[in-house]
Amino acid sequence: MIEYMGPERRTRDRRGWRATWLGLIAGRLWYLVAYSDTTQTRFFLGIVALLWVAGLLVPGDSFSRPTFEYMRDMAGADAEQKWTVAFAIYGVVNMFLVFHHVRFRGVALIVNSVGVVLFASVAFAVATLSGEPFPAGAAAHCGVALAAIWVLVRTHINSPPGWRHD
Repeated sequence: MIEYMGPERRTRDRRGWRATWLGLIAGRLWYLVAYSDTTQTRFFLGIVALLWVAGLLVPGDSFSRPTFEYMRDMAGADAEQKWTVAFAIYGVVNMFLVFHHVRFRGVALIVNSVGVVLFASVAFAVATLSGEPFPAGAAAHCGVALAAIWVLVRTHINSPPGWRHD
């Protein structure tokens, strides 16, 4: 397990550029990116996937809208059912890995990769829905896709043994 990085770390002398406010921000940002726990983010991604399932199960054709034209084209016939199954499998397996107490090294890599594909597909479809450079409504979808990428990159890196990291 990594050493404790709490308030006591501030008692260390910072020299050079690390003693500046930029060094402080860079150090804390690096801790967040490289060492912080990914459980909350993986839980959030599981909830988002299950919300997609709930939304796609509501009667109506979601993929007839121009916003999701690329997602419809990627999946082909019965796009709504295919995306529903994909999000459901990802959401259930992801939640299982969040709450299960045993590590599955290979499974975590596969599940996190599928998450990146799913959420990046949504972000791509929403961000390219019109001739506009970048619609503001795509920011949330891009944020979720970046969270999925971060979880994939962090899979098996700086992860102590235990159920919190796969």
